[in-house]
Amino acid sequence: MRSADTARSIEEARPERDQRPERAESEPERAESEWSDRSGVGASERVPCPAMPHTFLSDDWFETIESLREEYDGRLPDVPVDAKVNVTVRGTPFSDSELRLHVDTTGGYPVLVRQHLDGPDLSVTTDYDVATNLFIQRDPQLVMQSFLEGRILVQGDISKVMNLAQVDPGAIDPAAGEFAEKVIAATEIPAS
Repeated sequence: MRSADTARSIEEARPERDQRPERAESEPERAESEWSDRSGVGASERVPCPAMPHTFLSDDWFETIESLREEYDGRLPDVPVDAKVNVTVRGTPFSDSELRLHVDTTGGYPVLVRQHLDGPDLSVTTDYDVATNLFIQRDPQLVMQSFLEGRILVQGDISKVMNLAQVDPGAIDPAAGEFAEKVIAATEIPAS
């Protein structure tokens, strides 16, 4: 009988449903972690972003990015550079094997897929830290430094990768800038 008495006293201690304060979540009340400053993609407003970041290039990360692509389907503009690039990433924090990817911009907005293409315009091999910089942080000085240090190996038309690196999503279109910022916000970068 003790458990029935305990349950009754818990119910009595709870405020009535209509006495509880209504908490409609409005944009200014959202947790800071759900917002992203869009300064990196050519815009100044803040946009709501995925609440839980995932390790870059992990299965969960790819699922999140695919969901974002579906959300933005039909709203993302074509990228001004047509390229098919195979990317091999070594030393990921979640696997001992190389990760084989490709980036394809020939169908419009870039698609990052977990497999190599036959007949790419170029192939890039790099380590996980550099791949993080290439795809997420996009710091041109660090990319150039990595290239000069031999941490980025390129086979094929290097001008295509250089042109892709210069594409600023926010300058192409506001939706592209917003999409890029959500990708950044959805990405957890492990400490190296």
